[in-house]
This record gives sequence, C-alpha cells and structure tokens, in this order.
Amino acid sequence: MKQLAEIILSLVPGSNSKIENSGFADNQENYKALFDISKAKE
Repeated sequence: MKQLAEIILSLVPGSNSKIENSGFADNQENYKALFDISKAKE
C-alpha cells in the first residue's frame, strides 16, 4: 500500500499530502496474487 500511495502522490502535482506509517504491519505488503483463469478461457 505504501508503494501505491507513493505512486499516487507522484501523480498529483502540488500535493501537500505525506505518507505516514500507521505503526502496524501491512499483511499484504509484497503480496502477489495468483489467479487461475482456465475456467474463463473455456
């Protein structure tokens, strides 16, 4: 989520927003989703 926030901030010119750590670990950081689309292909 941090990386997403950094991307968004880089796309918003003149933003005064800043990214702050919540103090909690993000369980989905570095998570790579793997989806099976074989049924959709059928």
